[in-house]
Amino acid sequence: MSFAFDGQVYYPDLWRDEMPWLHLGCSTRKFVTGGPSPEGSTREARALVELLGLEAPLLRCWQKHTNRVAVAGAEELAQANREGYFMWDETDGVVCPVAGGGVCVAYTADCVPVLLVDCRTRAVAAVHSGWRGTVGRIASRGVDLMLAQGSRAEDLRAWIGPCASGRRYEVSEELIAQFLDEFSDAASDGVSFVDGRLLNLPALVMFQLRCGGLREDAIVNSDLCTIEHCDLFSSYRMRANEEDKSRIISFVYAAPDGGCM
Repeated sequence: MSFAFDGQVYYPDLWRDEMPWLHLGCSTRKFVTGGPSPEGSTREARALVELLGLEAPLLRCWQKHTNRVAVAGAEELAQANREGYFMWDETDGVVCPVAGGGVCVAYTADCVPVLLVDCRTRAVAAVHSGWRGTVGRIASRGVDLMLAQGSRAEDLRAWIGPCASGRRYEVSEELIAQFLDEFSDAASDGVSFVDGRLLNLPALVMFQLRCGGLREDAIVNSDLCTIEHCDLFSSYRMRANEEDKSRIISFVYAAPDGGCM
């Protein structure tokens, strides 16, 4: 693992030669989060952007476990530049089609963060895929919106950040039945996503990305389980008490120039 800023940020060692302008990673437990309000969590994410040294506004969502993904258009980007951020309500993913337009973030604590980047256009996206979002195929929606903005599937890369893995994410029998019914196409494709009451959300997210046209070798799963590594990354299931509202902030930003991380 590669950490920076006194262990507050995790950087995966990915695509640095191909995309030296890419800034991609997530916060760790050492970066204090837990703001219970949109204002508090926005302040935290803006503090993270400042820590990273990125001179760009924040693009975020007030997440509600939907399958809605927004696109940052000219109006939203202009407001973000004026105010330092833009937030979409009841939305769980954001696409920024403009290089340098903003830092896209997703907040998670066991749910699956999906970061997308176009190596040609420098469009980026951050998606929060909890179990409801996964059922709603929000990762596919993120890819579809990037394609609609001019990306080509062969140019897209995806990183799945720390989340609850299929080794530890135990759910009810009713939820397992719902997933088996919803994802019969994944099962027919040979995707193994159920083991008893263990549910593998990252496997289904990767399936959705492949269905969107991404090559298998363009999708990188961090395989960092938040339940197994709750000392490093926030985990809702492993929280010490009800007051623990900490979250992982996953971020992706494409600099408009060739500057390295």
